[in-house]
Amino acid sequence: VEVLVDKSMSLSRFLELYRTCPPDVRVSFVHLVRDGRGNAHSMSRRTGDSVEKAAREWKWTNLVIELVKSVLPRVSIQTLHYEELCRSPEIVCERALRSVEASAHGHPSLDTEVDHGIGGNSGSFQGYESIRLDERWTRQLSNSDLEEFNAAAGWLNRQYGYR
Repeated sequence: VEVLVDKSMSLSRFLELYRTCPPDVRVSFVHLVRDGRGNAHSMSRRTGDSVEKAAREWKWTNLVIELVKSVLPRVSIQTLHYEELCRSPEIVCERALRSVEASAHGHPSLDTEVDHGIGGNSGSFQGYESIRLDERWTRQLSNSDLEEFNAAAGWLNRQYGYR
């Protein structure tokens, strides 16, 4: 089975690939969700924006994705959690590939000469030896930050199973 993995995180790119995809190709849409508090913390650290602004961006991005997921015909749709991917990458990747009847077993690893582009360009992995769960937000977000997040996007975070 030939599998194309587009991890561009661009909804418009996915929709264009979907639009031009031959009808006999199996398409799987994998929505990787991270606890919004962790995402907002990471975004605010990188951009200098407030946690509230980062929370609103996280919320609207995910609401648009939910809308698109609800109207795509002939697509297998999965929502996976970042935290679970970090804890059990092989199991989660196998589950994601099962919907297109593919398997991660026997595929080239990141350190081979095969350029499969799953993680972006080869420079994306410099300095990284493994997938690591980043939960700094649990120690670094203040009560005020958490209140801002909850006011902006807490309800959606709970919809995704985060408490």
